[in-house]
Amino acid sequence: MKKEIKNYLISTIDTCTDCVAMTDIKGNLIYLNNFGYELTGITNIESVDLFSLIQLKPGEKVSIDGIISILNKNGNFSAGGQIINTKTNEKIDIQISSSLSTKDQKHITFIIKDIRQIKKHHQEITENEKNYYTLIQHAPLGLLIIKNGIIILINPALINLLGYTSEEELLGKPIIEFIHPEFHELAKQRIRKLNSLDDYVLETLEEKFIKKDGSIIDVVVMGQSIQYHGERAIQGYIYDITDRKNVEVLLNNSELKYRGLIESATDAIVGIDHLGLINVWNKSAEKIFGYTSEEILGKPVHQMITSEIFREKADKALKKYLINGEGSVIGTTIEITGLHKNGKEFPVELSLSSNKTLKGWEATGIIRDISKRKKLEEQFSQAQKMESIGRLTGGIAHDFNNILSVIIGYSEMTLNKLAIDDPLYKYTSTILDSANRAASLTAQLLAFSRKQIISPRKTNVNTVIKNIEQMLKRVIGENIELKTFLQDSIPLIKIDKNQLDQVILNLAVNAKDAMPHSGKLTIETTFKSIDKYYVKNHITGKTGDYVVISISDNGSGIDPKIKEKIFEPFFTTKGTGKGTGLGLSTVYGIVKQNDGFIWVYSEPDQGTTFKIYFPAIQGEAEQNKKTFKDYAADIVHGTILIVEDEAYVRELIVEMLSTTNYTIIESGDVDKALEIINNKDLSIDLMITDVVMPKLDGKSLADQCRKIRSDIQVLFMSGYTENVIIHHGILDAGLYFIQKPFTMQTLLDKIRDIFSK
Repeated sequence: MKKEIKNYLISTIDTCTDCVAMTDIKGNLIYLNNFGYELTGITNIESVDLFSLIQLKPGEKVSIDGIISILNKNGNFSAGGQIINTKTNEKIDIQISSSLSTKDQKHITFIIKDIRQIKKHHQEITENEKNYYTLIQHAPLGLLIIKNGIIILINPALINLLGYTSEEELLGKPIIEFIHPEFHELAKQRIRKLNSLDDYVLETLEEKFIKKDGSIIDVVVMGQSIQYHGERAIQGYIYDITDRKNVEVLLNNSELKYRGLIESATDAIVGIDHLGLINVWNKSAEKIFGYTSEEILGKPVHQMITSEIFREKADKALKKYLINGEGSVIGTTIEITGLHKNGKEFPVELSLSSNKTLKGWEATGIIRDISKRKKLEEQFSQAQKMESIGRLTGGIAHDFNNILSVIIGYSEMTLNKLAIDDPLYKYTSTILDSANRAASLTAQLLAFSRKQIISPRKTNVNTVIKNIEQMLKRVIGENIELKTFLQDSIPLIKIDKNQLDQVILNLAVNAKDAMPHSGKLTIETTFKSIDKYYVKNHITGKTGDYVVISISDNGSGIDPKIKEKIFEPFFTTKGTGKGTGLGLSTVYGIVKQNDGFIWVYSEPDQGTTFKIYFPAIQGEAEQNKKTFKDYAADIVHGTILIVEDEAYVRELIVEMLSTTNYTIIESGDVDKALEIINNKDLSIDLMITDVVMPKLDGKSLADQCRKIRSDIQVLFMSGYTENVIIHHGILDAGLYFIQKPFTMQTLLDKIRDIFSK
């Protein structure tokens, strides 16, 4: 039984995807699992010193005595470094850890992990941080990032707040230099606390900062631990409350004397007397809550401006405060929900100060409407969510689309060999339909995460709408009337036509679901110039000229409670099995990828209008390329090299091309492919290569091949390109690409197109 267990354990270790090695205490290698041979290139463990291949730092070799010393002291050893493959001489980034045998203390087990892919993911995260940087630069409140107490990023709002003119005056300096001395110790404690926790958001605190001219301002500071370029850092949010603090002081001295300052404050100032009735109500309070002074003075504060969900708790706290002047929120800043005169609830930030009078305890509240700030935070959170799901999508798309390629390809070829009345025809057809739906789902995931490949061209939206009008009528059905109002001489936009089709069709399907019995679907196009006022009020887009596509229905409309969620991935109001929740998120992803923005107008039972804004451009629409049917029929020969590391995908492509007159050469790895390319006796016209492969990606392989054969054509294929041959999802000019999974006809069309050049 022990022997069977031992054999099973050895078999399990041999299938491990990390290198597992065992040495004696002198460092002699006595065991290496299968992946270990592949990672190190070792063929004979008795003839190689494992430690001569490992470097922990540049020029620093590993010492077995040093490792044993650490193991005896700590019980374990862990370090990062590089290992040299003896076959390829490639330096591979690794993480190495080890432990002594607990049984005899005479053997050391090493686990060596290949971390190249992890480092690659870190590089992707760095790209995503560029998107976050843009949000920070345009944020209306002060934002900065510090590392080890030093400012490494600061936005224009905070530069202006501190009275400086450029970021160079602040970057690289300790944040403590700009904090008032009386808050230094508090600031240091907060930095230490944030550096010791992950994703810890500090409660809002008030401090004093020093401006460039030496003046002092009161600010509210909130800090958060983040990962910035792979390292721990602190992100801070800072905004000026100097006016508010001044008002609080002045109110305590003499309310009447400083009435002018109260009225000019941008925040709402609300005072209550010893009975909890409103006795101070400034102009900003009128603007924020909708009540005039005449309407609200003398009324109970919580019954008028506090959301019902907070009212009971707030009333209890107020009664306690009016008795003894005690309250947990006095002297702090909290977020609650305010109530407008029209019944609309909105988020506010409340700071309370207390005041003892002859009649009893009174209080003054400084209230700020933070609706726009919350909207910005939601947009920032949505961007993070989209990027996170996009990274997940990209990670699975390549392998999943390889699998779908085989299912679709062989199903298609099987159907071509079966009679329609053959019982297997129905089964195979069902398999093909299901695989195509899975491929469509993957494509939608890539679309909403903005990682699908597009080829944008100058496009007339009116032409696109006219071309798919008949298809739209079939999609929405006879019970829904379709009307189009297309503005003449409308400017062009730059977009992939297939993407624009997808946007219109997805919104049309949504409109159909909102009108189950009958209704009207209207599509309009117009030209609009966006000014600063529009941008300010919509908190989206940027100024400039836009082509606007409006898609309206007179259906059930959208519930206001879910309106903010409709573009979230996987959110759907449809029943189980009736929707993936990717339709509108796909539309959102496509619009954003093409530098546009989308706005929704809807009321329950009053219908919905989606307005999509695409930047207008000058020029003439580009004509579609010819199909292969337009090319000479005798272009059916040539030599094709297929490079694909997945054997089942490679075999499928060979099978697809077996009925043609092309000469096919195949390779499962880049080394063999380069040998074939170097063979001057072979004439190779086209190389079809996967983009993501071990050792060398498809783009790098193509670059090396062109150094040998400058005239060779290359067709890239992948389910997800990881930005190897694209930039921000856009295919480089002059490159040929086919998206996995693809059909046999799609592949033949693409090859014929290339050969026709």
